[in-house]
Amino acid sequence: MKYKCPKGVTSVSVGGDAYNVGRGGIVEIPDEKNVVAMLAPHGIVPVDDAQTTKTKADEPSEDAQPGEPSADTPDDGAGATE
Repeated sequence: MKYKCPKGVTSVSVGGDAYNVGRGGIVEIPDEKNVVAMLAPHGIVPVDDAQTTKTKADEPSEDAQPGEPSADTPDDGAGATE
């Protein structure tokens, strides 16, 4: 599922996995994580795929891939990192 993150958020940590946020503020987290209620207090809200048409602005910076855990991001338990 895709989520829109507030400006300045660069990654989201969920259950020990860190997901990098693309330039457009979009992060993709597997549906089985079921994290809508956990992310909402941080201003991270689900978006419809129709709202997130693939554009260059949505591409991740450098080598980061949205929706893929990042090995070098520390695990803080849950929530967003800024």
